[in-house]
Amino acid sequence: MKLSKLLPLWLVVFGACLPVSVAQNQHCILEDLTEPGDANRDFEFEPNDLIQVMRIGKFETGELAGWEEGDFNGDGVFDEGDIAAAFATGNFMQGPYRLVVTGTPPTPRGGAPAVLLPGPVGSSDDRLILLFGGMNPITGDTFTFGQSGGWAELTNDTAPARRCHHTLISDGQEGAILFGGFSFQRRYNDTLRFDPLTSTWTELPTTGDIPAPRCLHVAALISTTNEMLMYGGIQGGGGVSDDFFLDTSLLDLNTGRWERISSDSPPGARAGAIAVYSSKEDAVFLWGGLQVTDSTGNLGGLSEAYPNELWRFDPIDRTWETVDVTGEVPIGREDPTYFWDDEFERLYVFHGFNKTLPREVQLRDDAYILHLAELRWERLEIEGDAPEPRWRASSVLDPSSSQGWMFGGWQDFGVTNLNDMWRFDINAKKWLKTCSLTDER
Repeated sequence: MKLSKLLPLWLVVFGACLPVSVAQNQHCILEDLTEPGDANRDFEFEPNDLIQVMRIGKFETGELAGWEEGDFNGDGVFDEGDIAAAFATGNFMQGPYRLVVTGTPPTPRGGAPAVLLPGPVGSSDDRLILLFGGMNPITGDTFTFGQSGGWAELTNDTAPARRCHHTLISDGQEGAILFGGFSFQRRYNDTLRFDPLTSTWTELPTTGDIPAPRCLHVAALISTTNEMLMYGGIQGGGGVSDDFFLDTSLLDLNTGRWERISSDSPPGARAGAIAVYSSKEDAVFLWGGLQVTDSTGNLGGLSEAYPNELWRFDPIDRTWETVDVTGEVPIGREDPTYFWDDEFERLYVFHGFNKTLPREVQLRDDAYILHLAELRWERLEIEGDAPEPRWRASSVLDPSSSQGWMFGGWQDFGVTNLNDMWRFDINAKKWLKTCSLTDER
């Protein structure tokens, strides 16, 4: 394989020696974001808007009219053309078509995992999203987000060292557990806990067979045993197969002791996969990721693959096995956006990256659901507004509201970074974009 085939992966991990461009989450300008029919500019098209414009009384009178008076198509008058334009949007009585959030969002980035936490006592937010770190450039900031409270940056002296491509999961109580990650100086294998009550990070002392430093691994909380499963990832630049891990380890969150389950796990060495824990199955399921195999240390022996089989880890037997599935199985990919709905056992997968495909389709622009109870994949056709394709975005699902949240990500190899935020309604299967009232970045 030619060296040029390796350059993308080199850029992913080490790279951003190139100029970085950003796609910013735009400041809310009502005139720019208001859609036809929304006469009162509240991001909803509903009967109140029609009542307002009809009460003003300029419908088909020929009088000059403004937006609030019914001129939605910009021709200066309020007539049937404006009504047609309004209903053509499909927004009538469909709820808000934009979400306004407060606070200054994080700078554009990818590789910044997020996790859902319980909201503060007395808050109208019943859940908070926690986000740490990311790239590009590599940062070490901590943010929380709640739909009512908006974005807030937490500043204190306890934050972990700057990093990206780490894992961040719930600790099963009120906090979150961070493991590993990458910076230009080193890879990490430290374990830290975030306490939402004090907004502080604490490094957890661990013992046992501590996993080697790495990034782009996966982690999942096994609630029945209160253990964190850690699998795979890479060291080095990820350019040869020896950089890829295929070990499986469990961290006992009660004692802080690591146990190596296997140094040669059946799923095979891979990075950028998905791992979720099903409480009904009492098992961890793994899908996707990048594999680099058949290398003896020289570039000519390198082989890249994006597997798309489904794997199951049994926390009792401590073994992996493949699971047969039906339906339209997605093309394999690394670091897609995903939402895990534990109550209904559904895994939603969007976007991701596969560089073995033709260049124009390497960044995937598709969506799927894995119905775990049926072991069946289904392709989703998303209607209406939708986010641009990306990979390594931050994503979480709030099961209390059936809403998935996605922030940022990359559109290439860390050169073009995003900091837009979208909400996905898993019942309506529709995306909704947010905009910030105080975005000054």
